[in-house]
Amino acid sequence: MEPLKTPLLLAQIFDELGLEYVIGGSYASSIHGEPRSTRDCDFLVDLASDQLDSFEQKTHGLFYMSRVAAEEAIELNRCFNLIHLETGFKLDIFISEGRDFDRERLKRGQSVAVDGQSLRFSSAEDTILSKLEWYKQYPSEQQWRDILGIFLLQEDKLDLGYLKYWSRELGVSKKLAQAEKALEDL
Repeated sequence: MEPLKTPLLLAQIFDELGLEYVIGGSYASSIHGEPRSTRDCDFLVDLASDQLDSFEQKTHGLFYMSRVAAEEAIELNRCFNLIHLETGFKLDIFISEGRDFDRERLKRGQSVAVDGQSLRFSSAEDTILSKLEWYKQYPSEQQWRDILGIFLLQEDKLDLGYLKYWSRELGVSKKLAQAEKALEDL
């Protein structure tokens, strides 16, 4: 439960404020694929500038947040960090860009019950797609392993039509084909 303690705190705040979110990154790939440790937790959230005051009030005393960084992230649809004051654990808050894919990811989030509370994780397909986008910009062996791990564990459960459609929309269809080819070669 310890690795989920801090994400649970933030999820509760998002729920109280009625903000849509999903957990992505290595936490989501660990749920759907090969588990691995990480030093942070990524959230995709639909947070607007007029909601920032309420968000800051709810997180005050629990997390360090740079107001300037948060305002800039909302304005530019980027990322800012929260640092849990008690543990130093970092949460990366990715602001939804308002893209159709972001809206779809938020809508398709899957709830997982943890310690009497619900956490919403990015679906397996959306985790693959977001990792393919990330891998295209910042190739790393770990991202690639995460992608293949989800494919291997989820196998027939994946919606391949959904993956193919969004991979074309996101410009990562060649990377998706590479992943499928790599799986055939295993």
